[in-house]
Amino acid sequence: SEYYNIRNLLIALLSGLTLIGLLLNRSYSRYRHKLEREATYHKDLLLESTAEAIYGIDPQGCCTFANKSCVRLLGFDSAEQLLGKNMHALIHHSHADGSAYDEQSSHIMRAFRNKTRVYKRDEVFWRRDGSSFPVEYWSHPIFDEQGETIGCVVTFLDISELRDAERQRSRIEK
Repeated sequence: SEYYNIRNLLIALLSGLTLIGLLLNRSYSRYRHKLEREATYHKDLLLESTAEAIYGIDPQGCCTFANKSCVRLLGFDSAEQLLGKNMHALIHHSHADGSAYDEQSSHIMRAFRNKTRVYKRDEVFWRRDGSSFPVEYWSHPIFDEQGETIGCVVTFLDISELRDAERQRSRIEK
């Protein structure tokens, strides 16, 4: 009889421990999910609150994300209109004079291929309506855990007003 009492007590204890383990695992899983949602929320807030236009591309040059400033400067209505599109073909296909700009010559893609950061201040991007505007941009490769390049983040500014001011200053100085 004592054997059965001890056995039943051990079974009850193991059942209780199993139940506690399941509850802890479930609580931890919910907590981890909450932390992941909060991190995503804060990342999105950061991207959307910056004045600079930002977009990301994958190894094929296709858009993986774009913030509101990027969408607005390029003349689109939503980021969904950019996602999955080749950004070179969409916004960086031609030089300021209208001549073709080969994707392999693009400094943005060069940053990807050479695993280096690039800064340019003498190129143009093209809007949805076909008009162009001068840009200052930075292209930074994105690396995975093994150090392989998995994309690029491009940050850019419309420098039209700055160029206008430079031209005015140049005219005044002459």
